[in-house]
Amino acid sequence: MTKYILVGLLAFALFCAALAPACLLSVPLARLGGPSLTEAAGTLWRGSGDLRWGAVELGTLEWHFDLTGIGEGAAAFHLRLYDENTHLHGRLAAGFGRTALAAEGGLDAAAFNPWLAAYGLQLSGWLQLHRFATTFADGRLESADAEVEWSGGPVRYPSGGKSLSARLPPMLARVQSTAADSAEAAPGIQARVATLEGELPLIEAQAVGSWLKIGVTKRLLRLVNAPWPGQEGDDEVVITLEEQLL
Repeated sequence: MTKYILVGLLAFALFCAALAPACLLSVPLARLGGPSLTEAAGTLWRGSGDLRWGAVELGTLEWHFDLTGIGEGAAAFHLRLYDENTHLHGRLAAGFGRTALAAEGGLDAAAFNPWLAAYGLQLSGWLQLHRFATTFADGRLESADAEVEWSGGPVRYPSGGKSLSARLPPMLARVQSTAADSAEAAPGIQARVATLEGELPLIEAQAVGSWLKIGVTKRLLRLVNAPWPGQEGDDEVVITLEEQLL
């Protein structure tokens, strides 16, 4: 009799898990402090909802369970994020203290303007993610790799207390993680932005810990109508900015 009771309880638990509503995803998302899911429909295993980050609407998120993740010892899901200007798809796999996210697709560069507004920046044009992959182990960054192409176009930026504009050429950004300087520290992230044609360097950035360091080349200053008066070469970094992120 006990055996049948246990089998019945297991079957009931599996039935409940299979029908677990999609709205339960809002609980772990809320703990991240930024994203939130509304208008959720379906189940935890296949569903959809409207994804937001703070007050910014990111689009409709769809997901479905990926059985191949079981062989990896992870709970894996295929993801799709879209609206009229965003078309991204990817895969999320989490298990044994390690989480991996990979994505590719395209989106309107203006989607980042709500965050860039704090720095007086405004983008236009189109962003294409040729690849994006990041992994976290025990809640800490383990690796990051991305290649992002920007179509170019008008941008606004602050200079001398004024808001100026310039039209920039298409660019390519390559992002990768760097080795941690100690066993306790998390890896850093470095990015290099260059022209899409000829790959001429424009920006070099590095994030380590809570600090972000951005270097601007003489070539980029010329493109934004602020030519550097020194004798340095166009590829040399002539202005460096540092900011604490946290």
